[in-house]
Amino acid sequence: MRVKDREDDIQKLRNQLTNKTLSSSHTELENRLHQLTETLIQKQTMLEALSTEKNSLVFQLERLEQQLKSGQGSNVNGTAINVPALENNEGARLRSVPVLFGEMDSSSAGMYGKVRKAANTIDRFSIRLGIFLRRYPIARVFVIIYMALLHIWVMIVLLTYTPEIHSGSSRPDGK
Repeated sequence: MRVKDREDDIQKLRNQLTNKTLSSSHTELENRLHQLTETLIQKQTMLEALSTEKNSLVFQLERLEQQLKSGQGSNVNGTAINVPALENNEGARLRSVPVLFGEMDSSSAGMYGKVRKAANTIDRFSIRLGIFLRRYPIARVFVIIYMALLHIWVMIVLLTYTPEIHSGSSRPDGK
């Protein structure tokens, strides 16, 4: 009986030893799998960012080629093309867009110069806003929700507004 108990104890110890080996190797494998998964996610994010940047640069190159072709035709007429993204070096990611007015006679005074400056400022702001919204999808969602709520509120105000009706007399004492 005692030998049998010892053999049972030995068997239990062997089982515990193999379970510990399996559990430690299992946790090591899980840790390795987690590490590889994190690495994969980082590399996929980097690949996506590089792909987006490449597509942006290809699009910008096509746009510049198109402007160059149209610019060569319009340079005969004396019109200059302005590419603010390349002149300011303020962002290689900024796409060149058609500018409403040329910078050839930027010193011109009067209303025309003010309008041109305002249009260029609005263009720059809208480009930056577009890039921001493209980079941050959650911001797009908030903008859409804000616009929807604003429209609903305006519709409620417009549909529930009732103007005050006054009698013909404008004086409070009725004379």
